[in-house]
Amino acid sequence: MTVLFLRRSGLMSLPLMALVLALVALPCPAADTAKPLKVCLVSGSLEYESNESLATLQKYLEAKYPIRCSRAFIEGRDETHLPGLENLADCDVMLLFTRRLKLEGQDLERIKAYCQSGKPLVGVRTASHAIQTWLDLDKDVLGGNYHGHYGADDGTDIKITDKGKDHPILQGFTPFHSAGSLYKNEGLAADNEILMTGKNPEHSDPIAWTRMHKGGRIFYTSLGHQQDFTQKVFLRLLANALFWTAGQEPQAPSADNGATAPRPEIEVQKDLVYGKAAGEDLLLDLAMPKGLDHAVPLVIWIHGGAWQGGNKGEFAGLLRDSAAAGYVAASLNYRLAPKHVFPAQVEDCKCAVRWLRANAERLHIDPQKIGVVGSSAGAHLAMMLGAMEPSDGLEGNSGFPETSSRVQVVVSYAGPTDLRAEYPAVSKPLLATFLGGPQPEKQEAARLASPITYVSPGDAPMLLIQGTKDPLVPYQQAFAMIDALTRAGVAGRVEIMLGEGHGWPKENARVTQATHEFLRRYLKP
Repeated sequence: MTVLFLRRSGLMSLPLMALVLALVALPCPAADTAKPLKVCLVSGSLEYESNESLATLQKYLEAKYPIRCSRAFIEGRDETHLPGLENLADCDVMLLFTRRLKLEGQDLERIKAYCQSGKPLVGVRTASHAIQTWLDLDKDVLGGNYHGHYGADDGTDIKITDKGKDHPILQGFTPFHSAGSLYKNEGLAADNEILMTGKNPEHSDPIAWTRMHKGGRIFYTSLGHQQDFTQKVFLRLLANALFWTAGQEPQAPSADNGATAPRPEIEVQKDLVYGKAAGEDLLLDLAMPKGLDHAVPLVIWIHGGAWQGGNKGEFAGLLRDSAAAGYVAASLNYRLAPKHVFPAQVEDCKCAVRWLRANAERLHIDPQKIGVVGSSAGAHLAMMLGAMEPSDGLEGNSGFPETSSRVQVVVSYAGPTDLRAEYPAVSKPLLATFLGGPQPEKQEAARLASPITYVSPGDAPMLLIQGTKDPLVPYQQAFAMIDALTRAGVAGRVEIMLGEGHGWPKENARVTQATHEFLRRYLKP
């Protein structure tokens, strides 16, 4: 996979870069650490895009530790076969991250033979229901008792148990907020040593533990959402677990000194009403560093979903990450099609900016430093905020008309820029639902709904990230926007990801870093 960086000034391209992107804490027995630890990554959790997440983990492990990885990765959507399982015969540790695979014959026997041999095992997230044809793996091997999960909107807050505080697996680990739903796991095996628990507003369950199985060490965690793999502390947790289960002392990453900066405490306020439209309360969530007593920049996250789905909870993890970086952060809901067609979504986002700016003093927001990040349809709305003047209209009637809806910086993940252009067949009904009719019959609405229509000098700088194999938004949309920004003299950057689609799970960590660097450049000079 390759990324092409384009800058507004003359569309200068940088060189192409290839990116691949229960137990007491007993002393570990002596082990041969002269040779690299051989890890077999077993991947088949399509829901959590485990191939991409474990590719990220492999890059991290091999760059920072004496570890060499082999793979048994699912191909396509074939849940009946895992090529590469022969690597289990020669590995030191298996890391298992599959979900309800229907394995039979030799593939199933290879995994069963490994587990029953007493060799070490690290299980991630859906490993608790890894193989539909061997569901007893959870109870018999992992010592678990998975029976579903709670709602996904609230994610999971992590807490280290008293017994976990001094465990080698948690060296260098600091709790974070996971975007993944909390798994129901009460009633574990009696010999499990629980290292961490997870909590949402109403429930608490174990999320990480160790045990012994036939003389071999086992570690399992129900963490493993795609966004968890963007957290360096989570990658280090898995590295520690691999060493520990193999009977070795966990090591600090080669580029680190072993110290991890403490994560600041975050205060979250949910379901704040920022306006009212068509009889509906418009809601947002807010996060900020606990005890904040001075004005800081604001970052607003806008969810995607083709203007007709999604919710503010999708960015719960990134909301907290932004607050941990020193921002006030907001994630908002907006009215959805088909009940509400354009311009309802734009009006609601503008209203949210006005409400936040009008309450800037109370919320410790610097009203002159507001950034917006959006994904897909949310990216389209973010660009509308960045390009439109209040005089362009579409302000709506939801409140605070005297307050500006302008923002100072925009980041777009795969957002459409010109709704009058030609789109793939799969996108046409989505556009029709948003515009209130087929695009050819709604050309004026499509013009008014296009960020490119409003580009002019003085607009917010924009970072546009787009894949060349996006099945919904042609990558030429990003080129068209960068041409318009160039003509208007607006600062910004485009990153074109060759071969990537409508999202880029293999590059989540790098994209997140690029996002924060771009926001920092314009909001924290």
